[in-house]
Amino acid sequence: MTPRQLLITKYLSYQAQGLSVFTVSLSTYIQEHWNPPEEMFRHMWDDHFIYKIRRRLPFKARFDHDYVIELSPPMLARGGAYRCFYGYHGLLAIEPNYASRVWSGSGLKKHLWGSLKSLRKRGLYRPFCINSFLVEPAKNIESWSNYITKTADYAMSSGQ
Repeated sequence: MTPRQLLITKYLSYQAQGLSVFTVSLSTYIQEHWNPPEEMFRHMWDDHFIYKIRRRLPFKARFDHDYVIELSPPMLARGGAYRCFYGYHGLLAIEPNYASRVWSGSGLKKHLWGSLKSLRKRGLYRPFCINSFLVEPAKNIESWSNYITKTADYAMSSGQ
């Protein structure tokens, strides 16, 4: 199954369960010589990003997520070093009665926005920083999945 088909299937499954679905895009870069393992990406997603979302929801709330990682070719930076850019693209599915804890009519909730902004710094236990992020309600999943699967290199999540 291609990443595009996987994401569309997940989205349709979430909709069938009556969950509110949000699309997520996170971008970062890592020095090429690190050769980051996929475990580092999973750690950043689960233990940092999802942790911050989960903190805004009650323990009993139904919540699911999945993602793919877009791998871009290395780019030459100043000083002759190479940087590799990576993009997380994923889905968050939340019970509709708790979706208001993540999203208001105008955007992300203020406290969640501030919490996610803290990911812009590397931190002691964070493997890298997230340069920018976008979380919004899913609208047109076909065009979104086409956009995020525009390149051929992907690392798949473990399939939540």
